[in-house]
Amino acid sequence: MSHFVARVLIVDDSFDSAWSLSMTLRELGHEVRITDRPRSALELIHASMPDFVLTDLFMPDTSGVDIARQLRSDPATQRIRLIAVTGYSDELTRERTLEAGFDGYLLKPVDPAALQALLVSDA
Repeated sequence: MSHFVARVLIVDDSFDSAWSLSMTLRELGHEVRITDRPRSALELIHASMPDFVLTDLFMPDTSGVDIARQLRSDPATQRIRLIAVTGYSDELTRERTLEAGFDGYLLKPVDPAALQALLVSDA
C-alpha cells in the first residue's frame, strides 16, 4: 500500500501554532508550507496550488472564512480541500465554516489521527 503525500499550506497568524502543526504534518509524511501572513495566503495558494489549506479562522488581517470564500469562488482554487483549525468549538463557528465551504474542522491542539483521517479521506 502506498502512502499518500499531501501538499499542505498552513495559514495561521501565530507562527508557533503554524510551526507546531507543520511538524505534525511532516511526521505524517506530508509536504508542508506555512505562512503567518494571512493577507498573502491567496497569492501563495495560487503560486503553490496545495492539495490542502489548513487555516486558522480568527486572524487580525483576514479570517479563514474570508480565505475560504475567495478560494471557493475562483475556478482555479475551488477544488483545494479546506480544513478549519481553531480553538473555538461552538456551533455557530462550525456552521460558518460549512457555509464558507470548508471540508473539515479541527480543534486546537490538533489530534494527529483526526488530521491524518481528513487528509486521506479522498486520497
